[in-house]
Amino acid sequence: IKDFMIQGGDPDSKGAEAGARLGNGGPGYQLPAEFVDGIVHKKGALAAAREGDQVNPERKSSGSQFYLVQGKVYNMQVLQQMEAKFEQRQIMQLMNAYFQDPANAETLNKVKTLQQEEKFDEVNAIYLEVQNIVKASPDYKPYKFTEAQVEAYTTVGGTPHLDGAYTVFGQVIEGFEVIDSIASQSTDKNDRPLEDIDMKIEVVK
Repeated sequence: IKDFMIQGGDPDSKGAEAGARLGNGGPGYQLPAEFVDGIVHKKGALAAAREGDQVNPERKSSGSQFYLVQGKVYNMQVLQQMEAKFEQRQIMQLMNAYFQDPANAETLNKVKTLQQEEKFDEVNAIYLEVQNIVKASPDYKPYKFTEAQVEAYTTVGGTPHLDGAYTVFGQVIEGFEVIDSIASQSTDKNDRPLEDIDMKIEVVK
């Protein structure tokens, strides 16, 4: 996917018929997620693909599928907008957890009753109160890009929205033009290249 990443490692891709949808194959096992501060999705990052959060809340990595980041360069304004989105997402997750806690069942039932009565101002007042509660909890950690992330994403570029969500385990050190060349190839509606691109991997010990 141009300006995003190139993906491989699906065993089903070997000899696959033209137009066949790929990306769901694997060796039958997953690997634990590993998120390390300072190892981010800058251009050339080698990371593990995985299933989505809804079916894979622990964010375990595919046993074989991987991707190489192309991404793009961002300015500081866009990075700040991303920080705000990350923060809002975290607040929503904490609020959902708050309402799902049996200890707060009375508050949840009150919200449901007020919604049925279309008393939305009162509903919003409760939401604001709960938001303040979760923001005061130790689980709330406002997201800020580090200086290293800002330096990477405003110069070489990358995919900052994937940080902390997918395991990065390697980094391209030369040959970035190959990533750009592969990412620029024409693809079908499922983002598969119209002409197969073989990847050969050698493990050097």
